[in-house]
Amino acid sequence: MRLVIKVISALCFCFCLAVFALTLFGFFMLPDSIVTDSEASLKNENAIYKVQSVSSDGQVRTISAENANEGSAYYSLLGIFPVKRVSVTPSKRDYVYLSGQCFGLKLYSDGVLIVGIDDVILPEGEESPAKKAGLQVGDILKQINGVSVSSNNDVSSLIGKTDGNEVEMVIIRNGETKRLSFKPFRSDGGTLKAGMWIRDSFAGIGTMTFYTDENVFGGLGHSVTDVDTGEAVPIVSGEAVNVIINGCVKGTQQSAGELYGVFTDKKLGDLSVNSDRGVFGQISSAPSQTKKVPVALRQEIKTGDAQIISTVDENGPQYFDVKITKLFSSGESNMKNMIIQVTDEKLISETGGIVQGMSGSPIIQNGKFVGAVTHVFVNNPLEGYAIYAENMVSQAKQMNEKIKTAA
Repeated sequence: MRLVIKVISALCFCFCLAVFALTLFGFFMLPDSIVTDSEASLKNENAIYKVQSVSSDGQVRTISAENANEGSAYYSLLGIFPVKRVSVTPSKRDYVYLSGQCFGLKLYSDGVLIVGIDDVILPEGEESPAKKAGLQVGDILKQINGVSVSSNNDVSSLIGKTDGNEVEMVIIRNGETKRLSFKPFRSDGGTLKAGMWIRDSFAGIGTMTFYTDENVFGGLGHSVTDVDTGEAVPIVSGEAVNVIINGCVKGTQQSAGELYGVFTDKKLGDLSVNSDRGVFGQISSAPSQTKKVPVALRQEIKTGDAQIISTVDENGPQYFDVKITKLFSSGESNMKNMIIQVTDEKLISETGGIVQGMSGSPIIQNGKFVGAVTHVFVNNPLEGYAIYAENMVSQAKQMNEKIKTAA
């Protein structure tokens, strides 16, 4: 009898320990908010954790996509033990066409970006008019004496017309508009100088991630930033053009690799958004449409095997094997939602892993679009960050709504 009691006690202890461990695991690892899908049951794949709510009459119900209402619910272990509260938002499944095609970016800034402050050589010494006026690296110069500027030539012409007199500059700094008084200096050569380096356009290679039935496309998965300031480039317009990839500098543990190619005259579309979720625009003519792919919800993405679609040579988009090794909560940076590792021997032999130009390569897992490559780890080119697909698609939908409103 004592032996039976000991066995039962041991089993009860093990059961309680398992419940405690699974509850603790769920509390820290399950998301704080979920978006349901009208075409799939809302449940964890292993059925250990269920999403439940308590109705006004005290009845407990397990939430599915068909009966989900926006509001608060909770995860429960085996439908019995409460784990944590979760907010529920019903949503219809999104579908997109995946690309993986490399493209050339030509961006034209909204104003000009100040990338350097320099001294001017004067007859009496050296001084910087830009620094004296309070200008800083990273400022976006929008106007000079009420005239909008969008190019280096605009700035040079307006400075030349001041005859050395004081002018008002309108700048954007950290999202705030500021007005500064500025007086150019006349160098010892007699030329009026502003004492600043500016940039008005940007170009590079990236990967188109997806496009929609409305011909809105997204790429890169991160913003285009200035190489000198690290700031996101504010754009007024831009173009996506076809690019022919003709080589690759392989990535190493000391430096990031890079795809290189030649821009062609074939225009793919217009770019209008440069955000921390990628670049977005309208495609001129959609490529031959393949089968639409469902966009994965955050809770559907798992660590484990996946594939990316990338263009690394003249053969165009190809599938390569990767692993998703870590998933971050929704509170992480838009650009760094998960970590992936390249496992495909062919890709490793060609590029060394993830290289510049592959940003935007779509990631597929279990037949769903789950994300896009964004950054490579400089000290380990086999690994890098990726963005969740739903973050990019959300930005594309916002852009499409603006297009509809403007029309």
